[in-house]
Amino acid sequence: MSRGMVRACRPRGAIVVEDIDFSGSFCYPHCAAYERYVELYEKVVQRRGGDANIGPKLPGLLRKAGAEGVQVNVVQPTHVQDEGKLMASITMERISGSVVSEGLATEEEVEQSIKGLNAAAESVETVMSLPRIFQVWGKRV
Repeated sequence: MSRGMVRACRPRGAIVVEDIDFSGSFCYPHCAAYERYVELYEKVVQRRGGDANIGPKLPGLLRKAGAEGVQVNVVQPTHVQDEGKLMASITMERISGSVVSEGLATEEEVEQSIKGLNAAAESVETVMSLPRIFQVWGKRV
């Protein structure tokens, strides 16, 4: 986040940013495939220059960029049924090429993780979340 972003905003205008804290993802009951998925996601994002857990840092970054009156809201979509429980396996499928090319897991390991995630999603006992989402806003004075 840069001061330029805040300066580009009109006086008294709002600056709104949103990003995730992937470490806050959860699956209950415990699922080894889910834990591995979270670990691989965080590592591949880090190796590609990103921060999968930047959400909690956003209020400070926005203040440092010159915004005032910074506020935060955290939401965390969580599912016990329906397609939302498939987000982990779909995401794992989408990042599989990056995971393998970064040497974090073999194709076979990725396939096993996807199977484990799908099995967990099929269980009516499983509660599965998406990452925490940090919604942060402030104003240009």
